[in-house]
Amino acid sequence: MKLDKYLDLLKNMDYWIAQGNTGSAKEFAQRLNLSERMLYAYLSYLKDMGVPIAYQPDKRSYVYTHPGKLQVDFRFGRK
Repeated sequence: MKLDKYLDLLKNMDYWIAQGNTGSAKEFAQRLNLSERMLYAYLSYLKDMGVPIAYQPDKRSYVYTHPGKLQVDFRFGRK
């Protein structure tokens, strides 16, 4: 996957997770135009990076368990 498409996917995932409106894994994968297997792989990757994501069955949604926003950017500053 090209970097720009990957970044767009991450932004889209962040939007739905922040809204608390992803639906089930199957529904979320369909919204993102991914297979469920790929969705689980991306979620696992983000969790491994320390992003606090969990599925809440009562909300039927993936949510951030701590306030925050996924960001990918370049910051000028010290090394």
